[in-house]
Amino acid sequence: MPSEDEEIRITLRMSSGLRDRLSSAASESSRSMNGEIVERLEKSFDALPAMPDELIERIERKSEELKIPVRSLVLNALEEAFPFGYSIGEFIDVWVLPISKIGTHATREAAIADANYDPESKAAGLYIKQYAIDDLHILEVYQRYVAGSSEPVASVLVQSFGEPDVSP
Repeated sequence: MPSEDEEIRITLRMSSGLRDRLSSAASESSRSMNGEIVERLEKSFDALPAMPDELIERIERKSEELKIPVRSLVLNALEEAFPFGYSIGEFIDVWVLPISKIGTHATREAAIADANYDPESKAAGLYIKQYAIDDLHILEVYQRYVAGSSEPVASVLVQSFGEPDVSP
């Protein structure tokens, strides 16, 4: 029995049309025919399983009933089941409170830029703005997708001493 890393030789039968398609794909990816076949086979083991026909039919019926394209219906269901992006509380815990404890304005600005470009922050539409009034610094959290609102969803008062004061 060959070991898992040992290569073996096999004979493969396929239609000439499939061979031509594989040959074209191999050329486009700068691989040999063997390399292309092995790559595609390896990827097939990592692919998502096919959906049962009954599930596809249910999705299509629901799509027609709601007059929503199948793609949108599936993506909305997946987003609801597996949300991406911080909740406001998570955003405050992960970014805002640690930033509020940073002593210098320039360092705080750099951390705010990191927070605002974080993929999960962007996915949730959350971002931070900093304001200074005398020695008082205010970090405000905004959410881009709150319809018609330009009001912050949270504010953090940063003082030169003590813990920050958080107000929703």
